[in-house]
Amino acid sequence: MLATISLAALFALGVLKFPVWLIAPLAVLNTFLGMHHRPGRAEMLWHRGGYGFVLLTTLPRQLTLAAFLFFVGFGIRAAWDSM
Repeated sequence: MLATISLAALFALGVLKFPVWLIAPLAVLNTFLGMHHRPGRAEMLWHRGGYGFVLLTTLPRQLTLAAFLFFVGFGIRAAWDSM
């Protein structure tokens, strides 16, 4: 739920033409929320030794999705302003 709200906020920040540097912190937040979504999932990964691997492999995907949503919103605003 919180990760979905964060992704919607990225789209809205793109529409409002906020600075691009907001993409990285929100992508890290989404990765953290995704790993800790189900209770016990992060602890299970930690005990198996895969927490760092999963964190580092999901971060680029979250960053790509965050950048895509931000720039879609930014493009919509740019198209709206040019009308």
